[in-house]
Amino acid sequence: MSKGKGVFKLAAVIGYSGSVLRLFAEAWESLRKEGYGIELRAVTPRSTIDWEEFISYAQGADALLFYGSSSFERIDELSKGKPDRIVVSFGEGGIEGNVHPSAALEAERYYKFGGIRNLKNLILFLGKLAGWDFRPAPPEPIPWQGIYHPQLGVFASREEYEKVYPLKARVGLLFYRSQWENGDTATVDLLVHKLEGEKIGVVPVFSYSMSDPRLGIPGNEEALKLLEGCDLILNLQSFTLLRGDLTPLEKLDVPILQGIKEYYKSEEEWRADPQGISPMSQVMSVAQPEISGTIEPILISAKVEVSEPRIKGNYALQMPIGDRADLIVRRIKGWLTLQRKPIPQRRITFVLHNAPCKSVEATVGRGYGLDTLESLVRVMRAMKEMGYRVEGIPESGEDLVRMILDRKAISEFRWTTTDEIVSKGGVLEFIDAQRYERWFDSLPKSAQKKVIESWGDPPGEAMVYEGKILVTGLNFGNVNVILQPKRGCAGAKCDGKVCKILHDPTLPPPHHWLATYMWIAQNSDLVVHVGTHGALEFLPGKGVGLAQEDFPEISISDKPHLYIYTISNPPEGIIAKRRSYATLIDHLIPTISPSGLYDDLEEIDGLLRQYEDARRTEDDARMKVLERQITDLALKANLIEGEEEFEEIREKLHSRLTLMRETMIPYGLHILGEPPQGDELVDMLVSILRFDGDVPSIRRGIIEVEGGNYDEVLQDPSSGKFLDEVTEKARKLMKLALERGTDGGIIEETLQVRNPGAIEVLRRTVEYGLEVARELEATRREISQLLRGMNGEYIEPGASGSLTRGRVEVLPTGRNFYGVDPWRVPTPAAIEVGQQLAEKLLHRYLHEEGEYPESVGMVLFSMDVFRADGEEVAQILHLLGVKPRWDKGGRARGIEIIPLQKLGRPRIDVTVRLSGIMRDTLPHIWEMIDEAVRAVSCLDEPPEMNYIRKHKLEAMERGLSEREATFRVFAAQPGNYGAGVNYTVEASAWENEEDLR
Repeated sequence: MSKGKGVFKLAAVIGYSGSVLRLFAEAWESLRKEGYGIELRAVTPRSTIDWEEFISYAQGADALLFYGSSSFERIDELSKGKPDRIVVSFGEGGIEGNVHPSAALEAERYYKFGGIRNLKNLILFLGKLAGWDFRPAPPEPIPWQGIYHPQLGVFASREEYEKVYPLKARVGLLFYRSQWENGDTATVDLLVHKLEGEKIGVVPVFSYSMSDPRLGIPGNEEALKLLEGCDLILNLQSFTLLRGDLTPLEKLDVPILQGIKEYYKSEEEWRADPQGISPMSQVMSVAQPEISGTIEPILISAKVEVSEPRIKGNYALQMPIGDRADLIVRRIKGWLTLQRKPIPQRRITFVLHNAPCKSVEATVGRGYGLDTLESLVRVMRAMKEMGYRVEGIPESGEDLVRMILDRKAISEFRWTTTDEIVSKGGVLEFIDAQRYERWFDSLPKSAQKKVIESWGDPPGEAMVYEGKILVTGLNFGNVNVILQPKRGCAGAKCDGKVCKILHDPTLPPPHHWLATYMWIAQNSDLVVHVGTHGALEFLPGKGVGLAQEDFPEISISDKPHLYIYTISNPPEGIIAKRRSYATLIDHLIPTISPSGLYDDLEEIDGLLRQYEDARRTEDDARMKVLERQITDLALKANLIEGEEEFEEIREKLHSRLTLMRETMIPYGLHILGEPPQGDELVDMLVSILRFDGDVPSIRRGIIEVEGGNYDEVLQDPSSGKFLDEVTEKARKLMKLALERGTDGGIIEETLQVRNPGAIEVLRRTVEYGLEVARELEATRREISQLLRGMNGEYIEPGASGSLTRGRVEVLPTGRNFYGVDPWRVPTPAAIEVGQQLAEKLLHRYLHEEGEYPESVGMVLFSMDVFRADGEEVAQILHLLGVKPRWDKGGRARGIEIIPLQKLGRPRIDVTVRLSGIMRDTLPHIWEMIDEAVRAVSCLDEPPEMNYIRKHKLEAMERGLSEREATFRVFAAQPGNYGAGVNYTVEASAWENEEDLR
């Protein structure tokens, strides 16, 4: 029905590309000039406007267009409107539309096709739905993807582009279609200008990113075809590049650098923030692209607020940051130089790690779980076979370390002086002081100031011989092997006084460190850090989204960087990726097996079994004797403290002995490219299969085939010896399976079958183990993957985590691992576990103290998220009486309050201390905790049932502001990764506990 010539009032909330608001304004202005009576108010969720006024307008409007997500916090208010208001909602939803689905789809088609003409007709279409006599034209497609050049225009194909483009295309840029559509191309334009200034040809490709078959929208799978033949890609899109199958990226087979877009801060705000980029930008522009294998996340642009008075709104454009664009261009040149240079001429530097405070000599080449020295020797042999000029390769890792120590190719330390280093031949080069000073003077002034304040004027005191800085290491032709210089001390003397890092973990590296990395940059085409882990990625600077004055960036400079890293340490590996611009080549963990029990522990275990037998036979006299024997031995073994009720002792010993028995210990170290064989393979498989996971535990299967109950066995304090026997049967079963497969009756041959119905389940578990064995065999490719990285090729991404916790998705190794999707943490399974942990904690306190604790302190490490999917995070949230709120895509988007009636207890005040890695890699998580604390503190609940509110009010009475009274999440300052206690202990630079405070 027509509503005559009255004004059509339209409200729009656009939750994604805010720059489209400019086109909306132009579309509205064009319609107004054509005589249409239309009033339009359009905003983004982040617009800085009078929201009360906009909400009032939207509620009284004739139509509401909502394109956003359910995380928008004012959805409930927007949902209210006059009875005849039409609502069109698409995207991730959040507001329920009230038009026919076909009409909503047509509106979405207008919007996503884009351009001024389609937006004009979208406005008319919405007016028609609301009853106005408007006659919109059908949606008109414009290109979904293409090649854009700021001077040459838009091209549909490479053939058309290369007919007019004068340079050889070497670098591909991938950016959003919305940037091209809305004129938000300043970043792309600057990069094209700078790269072409270096005579590097560019192919700037825009795409919609994710496909949408409903609307006929192609995804990046098609757009990436326009980049075929490029030597490198710079990705300017956020989120994952592809959903699932990475074949298109593997086909391109080139490095994909990541340009970060800061959606929430201006350039000035980013520069002033020691944390770096905002948490949400880190999730969208760093963590998610890593899942597609992107590397070197460097901030390229930040938001600039633009006012749009025509529609009484504002939006943000992305404006490039000049010095960051310069860095990206330099790093692109570094990769292109590596790729172009013939293999025999390539110069590679390997950096081995050490722990100076523990002794430089004793920790040469340390790397968690990896025989770095033997691995490096094998890598050099493979390089020589590939054509690299590698001379005088040591026979073994043992020979390599002997060469390093015999020549004193290390930093000065205690009894190793610079005189000895020089006389023994450990110097790669003497750096003239004037040469170093010229380089040092090129650093940002703020970085120079920090170094001079901490270490004096260059060249400093460390590793200086006759006025020259010593760079130590070994040369093998075009390959150099360097031991990472000392990070926080200077000189040979090591008494705690020269170790300045003991007193200030945030101080910059000394001159010798900087000179060594300067030399590496000037004498290498690629740098490889060997083993987990060194100090480079933990140097002072922003957490993520570094600035030019940050010391990890100063150190690694513009050289491609590969890092050989254990698959089992994702949080610190992620730091290396993001702060030292490393492409990881992950490696397998060492073979491990259960530690078992010994000496007093084994004797206690035997007495506990006897005690359970006496309980079953109600032999009270025997039980009393055993209770005393068990208690005495437990005290002797320091498993308990003082006298306790025996039932508590029994439960505690069962728990601790089980933990010790089941703790997996490595034997030996992994050698790069060498998969476990024989008994080592059997032990590795049993360690992976011993708990329920993708398939039932192999021990569960064995016990149930033999007629037992696995769950009851786990709860039985006397079952330790029996479980050891079951584990031995599992070894025998897997050994036979590796030799003969699963079809030869090996289960019946190995076990006493009392429950034939359980055989098939066990057989599936064993077959799964054989599949894992095949993945483990692929470990052989670790060295070849490293060589691919040296060749400037794409290193496929992969999952990370603990293989022995059943995370078999980490196989095969040799990949560039990523962490977790922080939006999906804590997972629903982790929520269930975390709630149980919280209730057990409160139950125990209530049992021991007779009341609930008002406050609980917790230390939150990133390992909880990376290995346990956020179980401790879930525990913290449940103590506060909240839970995550998930959107339709399964992502945690804020918190939901659990009503007190359902909670059944007071809300507990929780103070959280974050590790430095947790602070930097998972900001979304700790922001969720902070949001929960603030929300709970504002609830109108009795103080005795809400300790957060109680303590906030008490703090405010003492003069704190409301914000100060709700600070509950703490961490070391950004750029700092610890309090330095470990250095103090390792250097024996302490005398009493006060020195460690």
